[in-house]
Amino acid sequence: MSAQANSNPTPLAVESEAVRAYLPMIQSVITRLAGNSASCKTWCVTLISALTVLAIDKGKPNAILIAFIPAGVFFFLDAYYLSLERDFRDLYNGFVKKLHDGQAAKSDLYILKPENYGLIHRTGAMISTIFSLSITPFYGVLLLAILIAKRAISP
Repeated sequence: MSAQANSNPTPLAVESEAVRAYLPMIQSVITRLAGNSASCKTWCVTLISALTVLAIDKGKPNAILIAFIPAGVFFFLDAYYLSLERDFRDLYNGFVKKLHDGQAAKSDLYILKPENYGLIHRTGAMISTIFSLSITPFYGVLLLAILIAKRAISP
């Protein structure tokens, strides 16, 4: 009888203290990743603005092209954070679905690692994230602004 009990574990109750602790843990990771994504955008704009002002002040329009470096770095870092955020949202939603379907077990608790966490998945997730509405338009406009600024300060 105990072998049968181990193969079919007792489902977790929605009001369980463990569930009440686990879901906020996942949510805090999601919140941190969203904050990191927002910080990427803030830092990127700050650095590009500073580089633009420096190029204008020195009268060297080609110096503004160095702004493409932080733009590219923050572009990929932002995509990385957003792809991780999506995976953690999937982890959260998957657990809640299992919980409501009565299939969540104690072994599902306190797992803070998305299912598909390998290099191949992360690369694919980042590629799909790069083309999202929160990444491409922001960095596209920023890169366009760099080019317009270079053109505007050229003699």
